[in-house]
Amino acid sequence: MCDRWIWPLPIQYWRTRVSTNQPYLVRDVFTPEQKLAYKQKTKSHRVVDPQTSYVMVDMLRGVIEQGTGRGVRSAGFRRPCAGKTGTTNDYRDAWFIGFTPRLVCAVWVGYDDNRPMKTKWNSGVTGAVAALPVWTRFMKQAMQNEPYTDFPIPPGIQFKKVDATTGEPVTPEQSGMPVAVRIKKNL
Repeated sequence: MCDRWIWPLPIQYWRTRVSTNQPYLVRDVFTPEQKLAYKQKTKSHRVVDPQTSYVMVDMLRGVIEQGTGRGVRSAGFRRPCAGKTGTTNDYRDAWFIGFTPRLVCAVWVGYDDNRPMKTKWNSGVTGAVAALPVWTRFMKQAMQNEPYTDFPIPPGIQFKKVDATTGEPVTPEQSGMPVAVRIKKNL
């Protein structure tokens, strides 16, 4: 939870996967005969290296697989995705921001008059309860005709098993959760 709203980090991670483009309103314009009349020229530049970006994506995948975003899977969305729930301390704002390799979507839930959101049992409404189901329904529909793609693993990444509770590495005999780690370069 947080005291104030900040620019959602998951969107920044998704946008910075390899490069960032200047935002634009219209990408393409076609004539009635389906001829391309205008195509937006984009300018992009690298803002973070692919290994750092992949490690962040892997962490946000963990939110879906084992964290507050587990509802995505229980609601039937099976594609590779990552995301983050969020809720303000006073339950005035709740959100879920998630992404696949092809699409990012943010859902915010709250009242226009900024009053806290409460359930019928008078407990606070969280991002996992209010925004995540909306995101999941939208993404199931939006992605239904898109090709199945996974997040590309860049060179310089390997997976290590760690204890899900402590984050410490486990021995080969122990079970653990695989996490992406950056391979250290010899200097």
